[in-house]
Amino acid sequence: MNPFVILTVGGGAPKVVPSRWFHFTEENAYDKEESLFDNDFQTPLPLLTCTNILWRPFLNNMFWNLNSFDAAASFAGETSCVRTTYPRGIYLGLIMCVAFYILPLLVAVGATDYRQDEWVDGHLGKVAVDIGGDWLGGWTVFAAGVFKLASF
Repeated sequence: MNPFVILTVGGGAPKVVPSRWFHFTEENAYDKEESLFDNDFQTPLPLLTCTNILWRPFLNNMFWNLNSFDAAASFAGETSCVRTTYPRGIYLGLIMCVAFYILPLLVAVGATDYRQDEWVDGHLGKVAVDIGGDWLGGWTVFAAGVFKLASF
């Protein structure tokens, strides 16, 4: 978590231009021949766009990132005072998850000039190199790798 705090507070916050948060691409990412999100298969939800945001990949990523919140109910039996401790823990966990996902992404988008179609897997490491240098990029990739290993 430390490299993301440094990326957010130390290196990236002074470089943020808020108008970049509302910049949308001129063309859709799926209009390209070598698109990351092609629509070759049958699905009930096509590649819908609104203001040039590809909603199917966006919603898919959001649901994957919020996975495992259903397992929190198993901790209710382990607390001494379920009526006060459990809701406080759930709300605090929700606030922390939202903050630690949204704040680094807002800083990364606001401090760089990358287009939407350039944001692929591992791109936050490249943004960390642009904002803080090679050491911050390496640390960010290392921290993400440790997180992925710890998830299993």
